Amino acid sequence: MNSLPTRRPFINSLLRFLFVIIAISPLGYTVYKEWPAFQSSITEVEWGSLIYAQILFFIIILLKGIIPWISLKHLGVSFSLAKATAVYFLSQILKYLPGGIWAFPGRMAIYQFLGVERAKSVVSVFREMTAEFLGAAVIGIFGLMTGLQLSIPVRNAIVVGIIVSVVAILFTHMQWFWNVISSVKMFGSSPIASYGVINQQERGVAWILRTMIIAIIFWALLGLPIRQIVIAVHPMAESITWIEAASMFALAWCAGFVVVLIPAGIGVREGVLTLLLSNVIPVGPALTIALMSRVAWIIAEGLWIFVTLIWSSRGTGISWVAIRRMSGSQSR
Repeated sequence: MNSLPTRRPFINSLLRFLFVIIAISPLGYTVYKEWPAFQSSITEVEWGSLIYAQILFFIIILLKGIIPWISLKHLGVSFSLAKATAVYFLSQILKYLPGGIWAFPGRMAIYQFLGVERAKSVVSVFREMTAEFLGAAVIGIFGLMTGLQLSIPVRNAIVVGIIVSVVAILFTHMQWFWNVISSVKMFGSSPIASYGVINQQERGVAWILRTMIIAIIFWALLGLPIRQIVIAVHPMAESITWIEAASMFALAWCAGFVVVLIPAGIGVREGVLTLLLSNVIPVGPALTIALMSRVAWIIAEGLWIFVTLIWSSRGTGISWVAIRRMSGSQSR
């Protein structure tokens, strides 16, 4: 009788592991198939351009902290920009912890640790997630409209996927949706019913325009370091513009985002970016660029996590141990 609760976490972990393996297997096969070309691309990398790309990544990724700051401010939460940015980067630790949780519920937990009402913490993270995805979708669609080199089936699949994802995400911000969710017994006391709890004046849509502007700027600017990585790996690809690079990376990020069971979209994002780039350059260099973009993202994000972890442990009392405990409590 007591074995079932013990076995359930093991079964859940096993299923999650198998799903991850299945999701990243196409990328693994591509690495295996293109290994000689991948090795050749690595040895010919122009490291000056790569370092420049890393510096750009480090600067531009800081813009992501503005989105939660605007969202919280609209909900009446008086976080400073520095504090909102620190919470954003601290929550990113959780998406890389084995057996932990992803960044979104982690950010909710940190908000609540800092005194934000449960309902507002949930609604804010939903809105932050929406702004990030819509901003990426806008840049991705803009690239498709301005001549991104893709086959018609791939282009159509991307457009349909984006439309379905955008509609699904926007549903989470409609009052009738939350009324229906709240009426279902199993969801009535769940955090996902929190939208119906916040004050009426905080349910407006002004946050969408403000956060989306920042998100669109962020994804557009991210094309600069991505293009530098492209040039560092494959100098003959200088014809790829920064907005085309931004569009391909944004589309790949969207794909990794919607596959929610994959921590940080690892494998999915790289696979899609390789597919998109291979329409312009050989698969080997495309694979190298995709993997290097992941490394550049992790390094830039990791440096800001390190800085904010030190700052927040002094100013707010949030430490690595506290974050790990929040991760464990949320995953349970």
